[in-house]
Amino acid sequence: MNHTPRIPIHRLPVELTTQIFLYCLPLETKDRRPSGKLAPLLLLHVCSEWRTIALSISRLWDTFSIVVESHEKVNVKGYGQAAEYWFAQAGDYASLTLKIDACDPPRNEHEIANDLLKEVVVPHAQRLRRLGLWFQHYCDVPVLWQREGIPDIDGSFEQLEHLSLSFDDYPDEVYTVTAFENAPRLRTVEIRNATLLGSLEISLPWSQLTSLNISCIHVSLWITMLPQCTNLEQGTFTFLEVDPEDPDSLPPASCVTMPNLVDLTVCFSDRSGPYIFNGFYFPALVNFGLLVRFTFGLFSWSNPQHLYQQLRYITSLSLSDNIPALDIIELLRHTPQVTHFDVRMEDDHGLLLSALRTTLDSEVLLPKLEKISIRTPWKKQTPVFSVVSFVHMIVSRSGNRRPRSVTSLRLVEPVSPPVPNNFRERVQALTESLGEDPGLPAITYRSGY
Repeated sequence: MNHTPRIPIHRLPVELTTQIFLYCLPLETKDRRPSGKLAPLLLLHVCSEWRTIALSISRLWDTFSIVVESHEKVNVKGYGQAAEYWFAQAGDYASLTLKIDACDPPRNEHEIANDLLKEVVVPHAQRLRRLGLWFQHYCDVPVLWQREGIPDIDGSFEQLEHLSLSFDDYPDEVYTVTAFENAPRLRTVEIRNATLLGSLEISLPWSQLTSLNISCIHVSLWITMLPQCTNLEQGTFTFLEVDPEDPDSLPPASCVTMPNLVDLTVCFSDRSGPYIFNGFYFPALVNFGLLVRFTFGLFSWSNPQHLYQQLRYITSLSLSDNIPALDIIELLRHTPQVTHFDVRMEDDHGLLLSALRTTLDSEVLLPKLEKISIRTPWKKQTPVFSVVSFVHMIVSRSGNRRPRSVTSLRLVEPVSPPVPNNFRERVQALTESLGEDPGLPAITYRSGY
């Protein structure tokens, strides 16, 4: 009897086929929609063997996304049925993203969002580990949380570990959301456009959070919220402009210690400055990032000694542009434990690199430095990167000189014109001339900014 030979791909071990299927998933979780043109649904329609394998891989089905585009006719019941089928294959882990992102949304957008919450989120609330709710444009947010809007689901998010919220609307009245207040496993929260929190009060179990990322946060919310996050380990905060004379923006009356905070990144305009740190203590801080969005003149530190005290034990420091080199140099004098330094600068590269040079009779900045990354933004005004200063700095910290601190240096090649024609050649010549020296830093390049 003749048998049709199996094609090679069907002779692959199931374990290898599983890995291939996982690589077929869209990279962005928001793109993992119920579409027959995308994995995993696409894999079900190839052959019965692939269908069987795909249905047995729970990781293919653990993320379900709904994105409502402009003027899209939304089949709410269909999404509900798709979610039911999807999560039936997902095992114990389930992640759901509901995003209404339309530049010209339907007039009944708030009704669509409300119906999707009832049909998709509520039935699976008890098994969700990740939940993202994005309502980007003109969505009547309060309707989502009124009693007549959706059933009372307080306490239903028993498995929820990660919550992401993004809203763009500003309700006229104050509404309180308690649906996530009793989520015992919730550890990570992301909130975009926290200005909305003035009208939409979201009760969260702040004391159990270990990671918190908030954008557009007012310093008054930072002052009242952060002390409640007693177990916070990682935080990223983007602040609105602050008037230090605003009574609601005064720092805590008593000192607040964040005993577990290891990683902190803040972004603000230089008008508010490090004023936001007053009254807070971060004894465990190791990684610190500072980004300044706008420059209205010289950046000035507010109560700098208090800020410097919080940074004396950090080992990783990341700074953005819009901070003058002189302020950066002064900051580096108070961070002697830093081993990894990442800086983005528009100008004054030579001034900073000169300050990082080491000589027998000069102060040593960052004596434990191991890795440095220098980034230059793509702007016409950006001057040519100072290769000479770079060479002098790296030579002074390498070889038999003391301290032999830099073991790896990452130089980001300037992309703004004019780039020296012999830029790479000059750095390469340095590499070759010192290549046999065991103290030579490992120099890597990355174009861009």
